[in-house]
Amino acid sequence: MDRLFRSNLAPRLLAYARGHGVDIAPLLSRHALPDDAADAPFASISHDGLEALANTVAAAVKDPFVGITLANTMQRGALGLLEFVSRTAPTARQAMKDAAQYAALLGGGATFNVEEGQPHSSFQQSVDGRPNALGMHGNEFVVMGFVRMTRELTGVAFNPARVWFAHSRPSSERAVLHHALGTTRMEFDAGSNGFAFPTSILDTALPTADGALHRVLEQQVRQVVASHNQPTGFLTDLKVCVRAGIEDGTLSLANAAGALQLSQRTLQRRLKEHGATFEGVVDDVRQHLARHHLANARMGVADVALKLGYSDETAFIRAFKRWVGVSPGEYRTRQRKA
Repeated sequence: MDRLFRSNLAPRLLAYARGHGVDIAPLLSRHALPDDAADAPFASISHDGLEALANTVAAAVKDPFVGITLANTMQRGALGLLEFVSRTAPTARQAMKDAAQYAALLGGGATFNVEEGQPHSSFQQSVDGRPNALGMHGNEFVVMGFVRMTRELTGVAFNPARVWFAHSRPSSERAVLHHALGTTRMEFDAGSNGFAFPTSILDTALPTADGALHRVLEQQVRQVVASHNQPTGFLTDLKVCVRAGIEDGTLSLANAAGALQLSQRTLQRRLKEHGATFEGVVDDVRQHLARHHLANARMGVADVALKLGYSDETAFIRAFKRWVGVSPGEYRTRQRKA
């Protein structure tokens, strides 16, 4: 099971598809995402899942450069606390260092760094163990997003000296990339994503600088880091893993632990700390999925049982009665009348 990370691109892909009349329900189910994922700031998804989702949406809306489109239409404040820490920094140098440091908190093995040199410096992102990083659309979203953010923060309409991507050279027309990024000097299959820019930009004083607010926001970011392992975040991430395992038939404690980058013993210990058990979490997720699937009139009770990983329909009916107090058939009838 591919490890999960918090993606701010996944919700935007879903919202973009929905805005173009695409039924996103199958996408939510396929990638084990919650029903409100399109309206959330972040969504937990695997790297392979994000790449597949981006490819599906790009094809559905006929936008071969969907990552560029979404990066260029992202609203101010879309990245929340991570963004405003950078916006209130005194200089572009500090803003880029903040962006690199705190963007890495999104997890998934992503590493961001700023390397200073003369006459150019660079901003770079790589994903541990993934030469392709986030796939074409994800990579272009990252590079375009940070180029645009740097232009907006500094007020300098610079063009990168060059850009590079971890994915292979796209077969479609690259004029869109050249126009958006302002350069034709592009490298592909680079193992990382990034762009080079004039080092002089780093000394630019930001018009949005606010020293006092910047210190407060940095403190809040540290608190977010400290609370990352608190019950809500941990159990939410575990439920995403469990849902993915149920959907693709790979559910096991070992696979869930691997997706969370924990040992099985550590996962069991943290469950105990939160007063939960793996079986109980699985039960909760199955109940949620059962209600979701029963709302689909085209799915029979036996189909729902199979999709949830039950060996037979009787076992599912027994579990559903324990959760809800009525049989799946009666529940479905009541929902239709409601």
